Amino acid sequence: MKKYYSETFEKIPGEKSERILRLSLEEFRRKGLSDTRIDDIAKKAGVSHGSMYTYFASKDDLIRTIIQRGYQVQRHAFSGSEEKTLDVFENIERIVSTSLSIAVKDPDSISIWLELSFEYNARFSEDTLVLEKEGITFWKDMIKQGIEEGSISDRIDVAAAAFCVDGIVGTLMKSYISSHEKEKLYMHFGDIPTKIIVKKIMTVIRGMLQW
Repeated sequence: MKKYYSETFEKIPGEKSERILRLSLEEFRRKGLSDTRIDDIAKKAGVSHGSMYTYFASKDDLIRTIIQRGYQVQRHAFSGSEEKTLDVFENIERIVSTSLSIAVKDPDSISIWLELSFEYNARFSEDTLVLEKEGITFWKDMIKQGIEEGSISDRIDVAAAAFCVDGIVGTLMKSYISSHEKEKLYMHFGDIPTKIIVKKIMTVIRGMLQW
């Protein structure tokens, strides 16, 4: 995978590089990708304007670095999903729970990902679709596995099922990025713990895939 940051950025302490990316995410979420300036991030991170440009040649390169960071987070979330001790639905539930945990702990990343899907950010499509494709392939493979094992109905269309499950997980993650989205989640479920929401959603997914 192509790197969009310099060797200088790669050599600074991990704590410092992570702080710069974290504060970049906060600024992008607060002001939007278009309105955030490298200067804004540099001031917040306590580094010079010049240093930021030795790390990233442009704001777009910084954004692409953040996209790649999201890609690694997703790969980590999906890793271990083929554990032999878990059946297909237990694995799906594990991914749903892990995805929600990411959304709760890192709403900035989810917010930026949504903004990247807008047409005015189409220049980043080639970067973001790598992650999207891997996620879709993952769901399709898992559903195929379930059909082969007999836990998922062979009447289920794999592409449609993957689309629905992917959409459910995406919507749940979106539900934690703002007070507005959290209020919508409350309208649906009321004041119940997240783990109970996951159980309710899994009941629906199981029923849908075992049809």
